[in-house]
Parts: sequence; C-alpha cells; structure tokens
Amino acid sequence: VLTEATQREGVRKLVAKDTSLCPDPTYKNDHEEETKAGGTIYPDTEEATRAYTIEPSRQTQEDEKGGNKRIRNLEAKTAWSWAYLCIEARANTAFSPFVLPEVARPAGSQTHMPTANGADSPATAAAESPSTGSPDPVSKSTPSFMRLDTDGGAQSMGQISRYAAKIMRRQFLAYCFTIFVCRKYAWFMRWDRAGLVVSEPFDFIQQPQLLHQFFYRFACMTDVQRGCDPTVQPTTTEEIRRMRTLADFDTDWHKAQFLGSIKEGPVVKISVPAIDMITRDELERGRKDEQTGSSSTPVLPREFLVGKPHFMSNSPTGSGTKGFIAYDITEHRLVFLKDCWRPDAETYHPEGEIYLHLHSHKVNYIATPIAAGDVADNDGGIHTTRADKFLGTPRWKHYRIILEEFAMPLEEYIDSYDLVDVLYCAVRGLSTAPPLAMFTHSSYSASAGVGGGCVAQRCQCI
Repeated sequence: VLTEATQREGVRKLVAKDTSLCPDPTYKNDHEEETKAGGTIYPDTEEATRAYTIEPSRQTQEDEKGGNKRIRNLEAKTAWSWAYLCIEARANTAFSPFVLPEVARPAGSQTHMPTANGADSPATAAAESPSTGSPDPVSKSTPSFMRLDTDGGAQSMGQISRYAAKIMRRQFLAYCFTIFVCRKYAWFMRWDRAGLVVSEPFDFIQQPQLLHQFFYRFACMTDVQRGCDPTVQPTTTEEIRRMRTLADFDTDWHKAQFLGSIKEGPVVKISVPAIDMITRDELERGRKDEQTGSSSTPVLPREFLVGKPHFMSNSPTGSGTKGFIAYDITEHRLVFLKDCWRPDAETYHPEGEIYLHLHSHKVNYIATPIAAGDVADNDGGIHTTRADKFLGTPRWKHYRIILEEFAMPLEEYIDSYDLVDVLYCAVRGLSTAPPLAMFTHSSYSASAGVGGGCVAQRCQCI
C-alpha cells in the first residue's frame, strides 16, 4: 500500500519494518532504553535508512544459522528519531487492552467514556497535572471498553504508551499515531499532550479497505499533517560548520554538555519569530511592545541549533518538557531553550510573562529571557491539542522560552558551600518577588539549575 501511494501520488516513499528484535542503540543510559516497537513505519530517506539498518555482519550470522533472507530484509533497528508510526500486535486476547467485539459487554452498555458535561467521547488517557507533571487523578476513570484492570491489558497499554512517549521525546511533534492489532481486529490511536483518542475496533479481514485506506492516506500526508513541527527544519552544512567554531564556554561543564548534545544529535534548526524576541527595554517595563503590523518589510526569524535534549519528559501526555543547550546563530553563543506544552487556562500564567513581571520589579537571582511565546505554524495557527475536546478539560498550547543563561543542575553542586550559596540566592529571590510570582510558583526543585549567580527552574519559574 505504501509503495502504491508513492507510485500513484508521487509522494515520498515510506517503508514498513519489523523492529521487534532490535532496540534503539542511541538510547544508552536513557529511560527504558530496551523498548522496541513490534513494527515501525519509516521515511525512505538516507538518514533514516542509516539509522534503522541492521549491520550486515549481524544479518550474515543469522542467515548462516538458517534464517530467511527475505524476512531478514524486513528486519530493522528501532530508531525513535525517525519513526513515523508504531504498530503493536498480539495474538493472545488476554493481552488486549481493549474489549474485543466477540466478548463485548451486554447490549446497551456504554462504549464511550462520559465527559464532565455528560456527553460521550472516545477513549482518552489522562494528561499530566500542570503543577506536578504527574497524571491528573480527576481523569483516571477507565472507559468501560478498556481492559486495564487485567495484567495483560495493562502491560500492552503500557508498551504502546512507551512507543508514543519515545517518538514524542525524540522528535518535534504536536501529535503521533500508533496502531494496536489483536487477532483480526485493529484500533487506530492518536496521541497528543492532552491525552489519547482511540477508534472503534474493526475487522480488517472482513473490511481490509479500512486498513488500506489508512495507510494510503497516511503515506500521502505531509510531515506537518503527520504532526511534525514546521518551525523545526534540518540544518545546513555551513550552519553546522559555524556552530563547531564556537570556543567561548562558561565552564568545562558547559563545553562537555554542548559537545555531547550535538554528537548524539541529530542537530536541527528551530525558528523563533521576531515578535517573540524580548528586548532589554521590554524586560524593564515588564511587558511586550504592541505589534502594529504596519511595517512592509518582513522581519526574519531568529534561528537556534539544537541536538539531543539535555532533559526530556518521559510521558506522552502533559507538558512534555524538553530542555536544550541551543546555539544562537545570530549571536554566536549558547543559550537554554525550553520546549513544552502549557494549559490554556485563565489561572495559568505563561512563563515568559512571569519573567517579564519579575524583571520589571528588579528581582535578583533569576534567569534572563531572550524569547518566549506560543509556537505557531506557517499559517499563524497556534499548536494546540484536540483530545481535550473529548475529555472536557483545558486544551494545551505549544510553548517555547529561551533563556540567556544555561544553568547546571542543582544536584551537581560542587561542595556544601556551593549548595548553601544556591539556597541563599533562592531565598533572596523569593523574598523580593512580587505577589504574582508567589501564587504562580513558589518552590524550587532538584531539577532546577544553578550557575552564574542565578537560579532557573526547568519546569516553571518562581
């Protein structure tokens, strides 16, 4: 089906691979590093092929043991940075997280999860709490057509959740898709930061056109339609060359972290619109200048290069925070870039607004923002979630903030004097913070950063 879509529509070819044997080799010392998908769809590009291809020496050894060469050609490594879609298949119905039609509940029982207003909706998974980053207990009710109360069902659902988490950790996505198959039934699953939406089950033996149509249309989608962030693009050779000439590092620790992040890559370019940049005058006033839109000359966006995240969330839902050591192309320097999702609620203040408020009140020992704002696509539309429509909960918006300082994690303090000094700076900062900051977020955590006389909270600011 994927090949047919390429031949008929002229779209870039996708390939399906059996990745059940080989985990991602770039995931050493990472969260659940041995996780591997049953089947994965990849783009047929040189970079992706290099990432998922199994070494010839290993395949030769398998063939000498009597392996089927045709099957070996379908086998590949799991490569989360290039995975477009993952498939989990189970033959044993005890491992299905969903109720199969043959053993469905009695007629008249609910097949949708009621929302707060009483309306029915497809199955959804709970998003993280905005304040704690853990699943929200209010949204923990399980839809009646799911079987998460069984060990096998919970195990399979956890496995599929890890696929979505791995893909969204390593790629810049607004959402992603997975498929679960049990015997002759299949379920389509769409993940975003608000939760999970699951399709009705269908018999792909009696209705093969449904599965064929899905793969055909998926192959014809653009990368943006598959969930890719259009503000993230590949880098050029010249940009990489200029980045590698950087020699001005605050400490050896900063140098090691930066070089390690670009080595484990891939290195990509993030564009930030000029309207999101924060000037010194705006910091002093505590608010952004109003944009009149009268200028006829378009202002080019600022561009930042990033490699592997320094910090990544482990959940497919919730804030999905990623912290990067970023290279500022314009200023030829390192900065800290945080990519996350924030609740679209009146009681939630975007981090950039809080920093502006704090700097206008001369609060000490805090980081300096140089850019902040909701992430928009090429047409100006803000990246938002859709699963919230079925949950009856606030939607989430894609958000970025860039700080001038890149701080060392608090747990890496050198000695007791260093730790006490950091705590002193934190207390002094809180003592001079205005009321807005106090009720927004008034605590530091072990994941906070320290350095250069400032304290920076990775999840939210003070």
